[in-house]
Amino acid sequence: MQFAGLGLALGMAGIISLATSPASADQLTYSLLTTIPIPPSPANVQPNPAFTSFDISFFDPITNADYVADRSNAAVDIFSGSSLSLIGRASGFTGQQATTSVSGPDGVLVAHPTAATSTLFAGDGNSTLKSFNVSATPRKTRCPPYFHRSTLVAASAFTRWPIRQAQILC
Repeated sequence: MQFAGLGLALGMAGIISLATSPASADQLTYSLLTTIPIPPSPANVQPNPAFTSFDISFFDPITNADYVADRSNAAVDIFSGSSLSLIGRASGFTGQQATTSVSGPDGVLVAHPTAATSTLFAGDGNSTLKSFNVSATPRKTRCPPYFHRSTLVAASAFTRWPIRQAQILC
């Protein structure tokens, strides 16, 4: 027990010394380069159809694209990190609902089963998992041949909610 107290004391001393140490001269400086407009979709029911609700974002270093789970527009918005523009949208989600537990999209992940294929996976507020071919423009895919139960288990853990039914849009 005395070792636990010593460890806590050393840990707190380390935190305090970090908090009181002067800032490094090599500190990174961030600046706003631009803003990217997000046009409203017909599914947007927010006042002045505004972008007011999202869940999470996934940046894909392979394609240099950022995928934002946009609940305001009931879609996953796809932004180019190269052109700093909106390049696509995967739609058909529940959107912003009364609570976050039934709103969607929830969680976003892009997989590359082949060098030429990019597949977007996103959970929805109705406990389904949707997939889209985002190799070029977002469109619904055929059921991927590598999709099986272990993927559902991983996706369930990824979206924080148990998946009651897998709805692969084919």
